[in-house]
Amino acid sequence: MKKSSKMHISNAGLVSLFMIFAVICMVVLSLLTFSEARRDYMFSSTLAEHNKAYYEAANQAERKIAAVNEELRTGSLSLNSADISFTVKIDDDQAIWVVLSPETYPCKIQKYETIRTREWHGENAAQLMNVDR
Repeated sequence: MKKSSKMHISNAGLVSLFMIFAVICMVVLSLLTFSEARRDYMFSSTLAEHNKAYYEAANQAERKIAAVNEELRTGSLSLNSADISFTVKIDDDQAIWVVLSPETYPCKIQKYETIRTREWHGENAAQLMNVDR
């Protein structure tokens, strides 16, 4: 009977170690999940802000196109005028560039694209190998 009681005590220690290991694993998993959720939230917030800025700029561009069409309709702008070009700022780095051709009513949109307004500088280069000799 003494042997069975000794095995019972060692089994209790093994169960305690397993429970400690399981709790540590659950804590690490929950921290990883929390950090990933936070990163996803930050990314989606940034993306939502950018989309909002883009659509506000797109609405401004559409209002300007409507104003040009109104001028064509009323005759204050002739149908054979030169191409009309304008940009609408999205943020510090981007803008919407629109080129209109007022040959017909409503005017024909030649270009409607997002352009970069600032030059990109790749300042975060990683040194992969040491080439100093």
